[in-house]
Amino acid sequence: MVIATHGTLANGLLAAAEMIVGTAPDARAVNFEIGMSVDDLTNAVNLAIEEIGGDDPVLVLVDLAGGSPSRVAATLALDGRTKVLAGVNLPMVIAALTEEDADLPAIVAAGRAGIDMYGNAPAASGGLR
Repeated sequence: MVIATHGTLANGLLAAAEMIVGTAPDARAVNFEIGMSVDDLTNAVNLAIEEIGGDDPVLVLVDLAGGSPSRVAATLALDGRTKVLAGVNLPMVIAALTEEDADLPAIVAAGRAGIDMYGNAPAASGGLR
């Protein structure tokens, strides 16, 4: 699995997941940081896929659908063996690391299940700071 995000979110998500489930030798974090070009990002994601994938399918989790990491991953997915999920959160990373033969709908469901709202403010109240 490769996590590719804007900034250093990928490192943080992978480190947090490893804190919970243990070392993930077949996972890589790719950060798209200020000053990097899309070509730099493409090369980094390709390298990460090669390091862990060999000829096996690889899952790429990205932060923002339509963002540079997502567009790079979607292009790489044209190979037919790379799968991409956008909107990554920590529950998705944990599910991808702990479920045998990572089932994409189950990973998405884990991500959605990890989203909740606390407090008694109505959802449309606005003015949150």
